[in-house]
Amino acid sequence: MDIIKITGAAVVLMSSFMLGMYFVVVNKTRIKNLADIDETWRTISAEIRFQSGSLPEIFKRFALHEYSFGIKALYKDVYENMVVDSEKAAFEIIWRESVRNNASKSCFLREDEEFLMQFGNMPVHLDIQTQTDFVNHMISMLDDRIKKAQDKTDSQCRIYRCMGIAAGVFLVLVLI
Repeated sequence: MDIIKITGAAVVLMSSFMLGMYFVVVNKTRIKNLADIDETWRTISAEIRFQSGSLPEIFKRFALHEYSFGIKALYKDVYENMVVDSEKAAFEIIWRESVRNNASKSCFLREDEEFLMQFGNMPVHLDIQTQTDFVNHMISMLDDRIKKAQDKTDSQCRIYRCMGIAAGVFLVLVLI
């Protein structure tokens, strides 16, 4: 009977610890994905500035790059929809739908998803300077978001780990 109690206690402790670690990984993945978006937007700004390629070509390269699954899927979806629906749908509609469809694959919060949708407002029909100014403004807002998320995540990760262990110990004491 004691072996069953010890085994049960070990399982409860491990599962609660793993739940805490899950939340740590989700938060760190969110920051990594936001940093990947930041990198892609910086590339888009440079590509527009130097007229190195069209948006569909840029998005195709992002879809083939070594980003996380959700980021690659986002850009692949945008690329495919721009190639197929380039005359039917505006960039804003294509971008928003792609973000909606792929945000859940990237550990983004609802507020991140809403922020990312703003990128669809890029004035693709205006001059290069206006486009790069818009993208650079979005990058600066994204940098602020990443910094706040990192500051918040550092403290939250410690809490998640400690609470996972504490909850496990509490459950073991209640069950014994």
